[in-house]
Amino acid sequence: MESILETGEILSRNEAKRRDVMASDNADDAVIGGTRAEYLDLVRLYFRPRTPTQYRNEGILRANDVVNNAHCPVPIHFVFPFEHLMSMPGVRFSNGGLCRAESALGDDDDDFFKTIPFTVVYKTGSMQIKTTHECIGLRHAEVVFAKSLALDSAIASVLCRSSGERDTFLPLAGGAAHS
Repeated sequence: MESILETGEILSRNEAKRRDVMASDNADDAVIGGTRAEYLDLVRLYFRPRTPTQYRNEGILRANDVVNNAHCPVPIHFVFPFEHLMSMPGVRFSNGGLCRAESALGDDDDDFFKTIPFTVVYKTGSMQIKTTHECIGLRHAEVVFAKSLALDSAIASVLCRSSGERDTFLPLAGGAAHS
């Protein structure tokens, strides 16, 4: 979070590593290992909050409860106006998590976007066992950009899970955040 606010941009995984600004890597090693190499050069934002990945990785966990380095003790959520992101040059979309072989990455055209089943992407609550795997994959649908995404005026808000985490975040953010 600090490096994002410092640089004013969200970077792809590979670009953050190249610049040596990824303070902690909270992704599941097995998931990253199964992701196509070219997708690691993309900035990937989820369409929805509360993804299955967030559910498994967030919160302070005991060391023996962390699986494959997938741990994000204190998540900070950047919220972007949907219309702004969708109108940016080079925006692309996936119809599921790009770590999954069955997910596709479309171009910045309306035809692919219209094929994304948003009723499933945003579905909450229980799932039928038969459709659980598909639904989980679709809940990871992404808005994608090449290498970096400037925050500038695009960011609508920054969310924290609790007032304690917010109180910790605000001083770290300095002048970049407004209470």
